[in-house]
Amino acid sequence: MMFTPGTVLIHPAHGPMSVRSVSKHRFPNGTTHECLDLEALDTYALAITIPIDRYAEVGLRNVVRGADLDEVFDTLSSDTGEEPENWSRRYKANEEKMRSGSVVRLAEVVRDVLRRNETKPVSFGERRTLDRGMSQLSREVFYSKSLDTVREAEQLIRDAILDGHPAP
Repeated sequence: MMFTPGTVLIHPAHGPMSVRSVSKHRFPNGTTHECLDLEALDTYALAITIPIDRYAEVGLRNVVRGADLDEVFDTLSSDTGEEPENWSRRYKANEEKMRSGSVVRLAEVVRDVLRRNETKPVSFGERRTLDRGMSQLSREVFYSKSLDTVREAEQLIRDAILDGHPAP
């Protein structure tokens, strides 16, 4: 993976982040590690430092592109997956998928909750999950497709999910 300044990476909890620099940091246990200094692209108010040797463990990955992006849109337009009837179990399963760091699993969550919300308003917790998931996915699609606005990315996602697929 390339870690040059300006490279956009996806953090599983914070979304798109830019590599600000690569530097050495001394940790309280006395060890020194080469680290990535990252800055959130949307607000620039969040900066984090991650040891390079732990980037995969943290879940950092490149922006989805090519065949992987095609897989995301195939997932968005595919049929809704099996879900528990109980909202709290559904919420817990969706939260696990979002924490996985997988963009395909994130797309599944956004697809399933958005379609359910089209039929009947979902609970507050599921609505928050949908908002967070849509925000993360649309920002990644925005960078992946080099779109003009994040709203364009969100509309592409909504169209892929709802076109030709009635809500369950």
